[in-house]
Amino acid sequence: MNGQQLAEKGISQARDHAHAVIPDWTDQILSCLESWSQDQQRPFAMEDFREWVITNRIDLIPPSHQAWGALGRTAINRGVIKHVGYRPARSALTRGHPVRVFVRNV
Repeated sequence: MNGQQLAEKGISQARDHAHAVIPDWTDQILSCLESWSQDQQRPFAMEDFREWVITNRIDLIPPSHQAWGALGRTAINRGVIKHVGYRPARSALTRGHPVRVFVRNV
């Protein structure tokens, strides 16, 4: 198994775990992202949305932070957002490495 396949497997396991704890987590969080992104005037990173969820929608916080890894890719595939570039991460845990930046897909 190559690195990409291992990443996909890990993302799938984290998403399945989120669904076991929060039924239909993916659909619920994507709906929330779609609504939230309509109010964003500038490009955003998933860490911005994640912080909003932690503050405002604790019912949608997944049981593992790894579930967030699938969200951007899934949202792009479903046409909710589109990737427009990169910026340094703001989270101290990510130590400023580049993170993907998105806008609402109109």
